[in-house]
Amino acid sequence: MYSLGASSLGFERIFRRFSVEAGGDIQEGLVLQLGSLEETINVAYTAEPAPAVTTITPAARERYRQNRARGGTIAPPVKIRDQQPQFPESIRNDDFDGGKVVLEALIAVDGTVGVLQILAGVDPATMTTTHPELARSAVEAVDGWRYEPTLLHGVPVETRMTINVTFLP
Repeated sequence: MYSLGASSLGFERIFRRFSVEAGGDIQEGLVLQLGSLEETINVAYTAEPAPAVTTITPAARERYRQNRARGGTIAPPVKIRDQQPQFPESIRNDDFDGGKVVLEALIAVDGTVGVLQILAGVDPATMTTTHPELARSAVEAVDGWRYEPTLLHGVPVETRMTINVTFLP
């Protein structure tokens, strides 16, 4: 039994096991898939809500572009517009003990972000359903994000992202 592994920065790792008989030959084409990103956000209740939207300054955006141009065959996405989830008004005064929302999203070639699905609607610690207002707040925030998209050999490509949003008590 033989093993073959292939990996490169920014791509998912490939691992294959195979057997070859004596004097045998084997050929297999390997295609590396783009890796995925992960972002974690903590949201706490405050009397003054966090700024809803922030954008990257033009000077910082230009520095990112220059750094990306120097990269190899893959350049990661760069967030240029951020929107923080807001703590839902409907549960601010409740006996709230926290909750987590996990989203799977896709950064499109035009830099927009779309939520594909809510992956965790149940809090694994308590085995209770996450409050629907938390999920709504997380989805609304992510919908406002914008990126300079991932570049593969200089061409924009879609990128999957997992987003963990924890609402603190």
